[in-house]
Amino acid sequence: MERKSASLSPLMIVVVAMVIGLVAFTAVSLAMGGVRKDPETARVLLLAGVALGVGQIVMYVAVRATTLAKLRRKYAERGSDEDLETFLMPGMMQLTIIGAAMAEGWGLFGVVIHLVTGEKLALAVPAIALVLLVLRIPTRDRQAQFISNVIGRPWP
Repeated sequence: MERKSASLSPLMIVVVAMVIGLVAFTAVSLAMGGVRKDPETARVLLLAGVALGVGQIVMYVAVRATTLAKLRRKYAERGSDEDLETFLMPGMMQLTIIGAAMAEGWGLFGVVIHLVTGEKLALAVPAIALVLLVLRIPTRDRQAQFISNVIGRPWP
């Protein structure tokens, strides 16, 4: 029996567009070199950036746990493995976009810190965010891992 394949392409395009946007905004900030050198404002904004990053990690873990629990419940009620890719794709899309948006937002905040204060350390934030975004780019292997996580056993 041939499996129907839920397309990852639209989701991949969304995440790659986020990557491109973050890279482009970082390049603009680097080209401008920061508007002014203000160590006190930079310190406050860097602390805010750390708090934002930690807060977003906590929120993503909570959203992921809630979403997976809901999907596991729906899967148990469904009682069938037929067309799992299509059945679970909305949940995977939701978590991928939420995680990518959180990473991108955090990265953009770091770029703004650099743009406003000239603080080079702030560029660590978009660098880390870029890694997180690249890790969110959906692949068939990541889809299989997601499905396995929901159904509680290896898939396919």
